[in-house]
Amino acid sequence: MRLAMFPLFLGVLLLAGCGDATPPPQAKAPPFVRTVAVAAAGDTAFGLSGTVRARVESPLAFQVGGRIARRAVDAGQHVAAGQVLFELDTRDLEQAVRAAEADLAAAEAALATASADLARNRQLQQRNYTSEQALQRFELAQREARTRRDAAAARLTQARNALGYGRLQAPAAGVLIDVVGEAGQVVGAGQQVALLAQAGEREIEVHFPAGATPPAEGPG
Repeated sequence: MRLAMFPLFLGVLLLAGCGDATPPPQAKAPPFVRTVAVAAAGDTAFGLSGTVRARVESPLAFQVGGRIARRAVDAGQHVAAGQVLFELDTRDLEQAVRAAEADLAAAEAALATASADLARNRQLQQRNYTSEQALQRFELAQREARTRRDAAAARLTQARNALGYGRLQAPAAGVLIDVVGEAGQVVGAGQQVALLAQAGEREIEVHFPAGATPPAEGPG
């Protein structure tokens, strides 16, 4: 009985041994992944040539015409505010001032006479020695004399201003980048004789190559 069971048990073991002999598959290791931060590319830098110039460039000219008697500066010279740059021959301007002074003196004398006549005729009118119409004529004469006096005073002010304009002064400190006026030259009012680059802020003028886009604004 024991001998019969042994072959059966052996057969079961052989059948079990003849099963799938392939080892079970092993799990694959996860792949190695490297992460990097993504950032926007920075601005592209390139070199440009340009010119540095003053923010304010002032053309200089006389406010009256005349002959230049003296040039006191040269191109490239630094000047201070108020410094005299040019002077005109002011003999005609001085004569105009004297004539205006004489006109004003005559107008003031005429006004004084008209005022005295009016005062005297007012007294006469109060005593009924003259008519109301005559008094009105004297009042009108005084008003006209005052108007002429005021006009003469205005002309004298203009003549004195013109005499002062015979000296051209620097409106601000800076550098004279161009001087074209010369002694002996006759210039008109407003004719440029120099160009002043005022001290202070500067600008840079550059030319971008074709295809390049200028920035909307400069660096902060």
